[in-house]
Amino acid sequence: MSIRRLLAVGALALAAAVSLPAPAQAVTYRYWSYWIGDGGAWVFSSVGPAFRTPVDGAVEGWRFGEAGVSGDTPPSVTPSFDAVCAETELPADGKRIALVVDPGTADEAPEGETAPGMWAMCVTANADATGYAVLRAAAEVRIDRGLIC
Repeated sequence: MSIRRLLAVGALALAAAVSLPAPAQAVTYRYWSYWIGDGGAWVFSSVGPAFRTPVDGAVEGWRFGEAGVSGDTPPSVTPSFDAVCAETELPADGKRIALVVDPGTADEAPEGETAPGMWAMCVTANADATGYAVLRAAAEVRIDRGLIC
């Protein structure tokens, strides 16, 4: 191969490399994870909230975070059932659930948004209410393609 031909092939290879688009950057996936309070600690729920029926006295938590960064992080505070529901009477044919919602930190909020503070409340619900129904009793819930937004 002549030098001229070798230089031409090298120039074409360089031009092709410069003009090709750069690999796409992965978008950070943010989501709500569902947690169960267990003796003062959080345990990640192995089933979704629509398939779990908590009993009276349960503590449930939700945590917003980034996959691989904070998506496996439980809510930042684990209150006891009594701390959240001490003033709430057990309804006839119902139950009380201590619900904790932790929207994460300012760094985890989507661009242009601000994470509100963590909150907890005692939710009263029918005895057969699922974790999803408990959350809906406490907050407006938006669903997108089966995911809680």
